[in-house]
Amino acid sequence: MKIIEINKINKKFGKTGVLYDLSVSFECGLCYMIIGANGVGKSTFLKCLLGISNINSGMIKRNYNKLGYVPEKIILPSNVKVVDFLNLLGLLKGMTKEEVKIKLDFELNRWNLAEKRNSKIGSLSKGMTQKIVIIQALLNEPNLIVFDEVLNGLDISMQKMLFGIIKEMKARGATIILTSHYPKQYNEVVDEVLEINEGKIKKVQQFNEMPL
Repeated sequence: MKIIEINKINKKFGKTGVLYDLSVSFECGLCYMIIGANGVGKSTFLKCLLGISNINSGMIKRNYNKLGYVPEKIILPSNVKVVDFLNLLGLLKGMTKEEVKIKLDFELNRWNLAEKRNSKIGSLSKGMTQKIVIIQALLNEPNLIVFDEVLNGLDISMQKMLFGIIKEMKARGATIILTSHYPKQYNEVVDEVLEINEGKIKKVQQFNEMPL
């Protein structure tokens, strides 16, 4: 089953074109890696895919009902407590208070952040802040999750744990879309590699064709 179908989309910023007649589809239960040189439009493509950025023409059919998103860059409210921030996002995602509490307790323990639940976000290290961003994306057990440079700030043990989570998500039929400057780090979880170049997208046949 296709969770997203993209047909001949075009995206411009002013007179500058970024994506040209780009078509691709994403299947349930698979993990996709989006690669390409800096500035080719990977993040723009993801934002169009998610409806954050409008396209100029073409069609995007979305079949997911629960979304998780970890952007490459995000500014979090520094004076808000971790637990208050995540609790609010869980409620905004349509979860009940009890569902949020159960899931939040689980994720904070899993990511070794239970002792920081009442700390203000601004007091956290970069690595801890990245964990908060990941947790908010996982709260409602999405059937589509997009990770844009998700490993930033994570140590090796946390990276391995994230790969385990990705495998669990795939096993329950969720779709994962990733971008990274170091794509070979993900070779144990990625099923298909797609390269954006000159506004188009194509499948990369082998991991050894990927950049380091």
